[in-house]
Amino acid sequence: MVDQNVIPYRDLGQLINQTFHLYGKNFWQFILIGLPPQILGFLALLLIPDQPQGFTYIFESEATREAAFEDWAEVAPQMFFIGILSAVATVVVLGATIHAVGKQYLGQTIDVMASLRKGLSKIIILIAAMILIFVTFMITAPFMVFLIGIPIAIFLVISWSFVFQAIMIEGKGPIAALGASYSLVKGSRWRILGIGIVFFLINFGTQVLISIATGIVDDFSQPLATVISSVALALLAPVMFISLTVVYFDLRSRGGWLTLDSLAMDMGERVTGSTGSEDLRDM
Repeated sequence: MVDQNVIPYRDLGQLINQTFHLYGKNFWQFILIGLPPQILGFLALLLIPDQPQGFTYIFESEATREAAFEDWAEVAPQMFFIGILSAVATVVVLGATIHAVGKQYLGQTIDVMASLRKGLSKIIILIAAMILIFVTFMITAPFMVFLIGIPIAIFLVISWSFVFQAIMIEGKGPIAALGASYSLVKGSRWRILGIGIVFFLINFGTQVLISIATGIVDDFSQPLATVISSVALALLAPVMFISLTVVYFDLRSRGGWLTLDSLAMDMGERVTGSTGSEDLRDM
C-alpha cells in the first residue's frame, strides 16, 4: 500500500507536467503574487515617460553626446530608486511563490497576501543570501578568462540552486541555506544540470516566440508591442520559480521520504487532509 502521506518523487516529464499543472491550477494567484515588480515597472513608464534609450559610440556631434549624458543624468536618480524597489519586490515575489507552492503541496488554498507577507518577512535573509552568492561569483569571475571559471560557475549555480527554497521552506539563515542547498544536490548535479537545460530551452523557446510575435506587432504599433511583450513575460515569469521549487521537493523526496507531516513542520503549517498528496500523486 502506498503511504498517502509521502510526497512522491518524479521523472523529468512528470516534473514538467507538475510545474505547469500547479501554475495552471493557481494561475491567477501566481499572477497576482508576481504583480509588485510589474506595477513598479508601469510606474516607471508613467513617471519617466521619455526614458533614454541608450548610447552609441558614434554621435553626430559633441552637442548630441553631451545631450545624451544630460538626459541620463536627469532621470538617473528616479531610475535608480525604482530599480532598487523593483529588485526588492522581485525578491519578495520569489519568496512568496516558493511559499505558495509549498502551500499547494500541503493541500491548502494559496492566499496571495499571506504568501507576499511571508516573502516580505524573509526579505533580509533572502537579500543576504543573494549578496553572498553575488560576492562569490565576483570572486570567481576573473577565472573566466582562463576558461576554468566556467565549470566553477556551473558548479556553483547547481550547488546553490535551492538556497531560497531552503530559506522559505526550511527556515534556514543565509549561510545555512547555502550549505543546505549544497548538501541537497550532492550526487545529483548531472541530473539537475540536465533538468535545468530542458527548462531553459522551454523558457528560451517561449521567449523567442514572444519576440517574433511582438516584432510583427511592432511594425504596426510600438506601444502595443511593448504592452504585449510585458504581459507575455509577466505570464512566463512564475514558471521558473515554480519549476525550481518542484525540483527542490523532488530532491528532498529522493534523499529520504519527504512527507506532508515533515513539510508542514518545516513550514509551520498544517496538512489539509490527504488532498494535497492525492492531487500531486495524480500528476
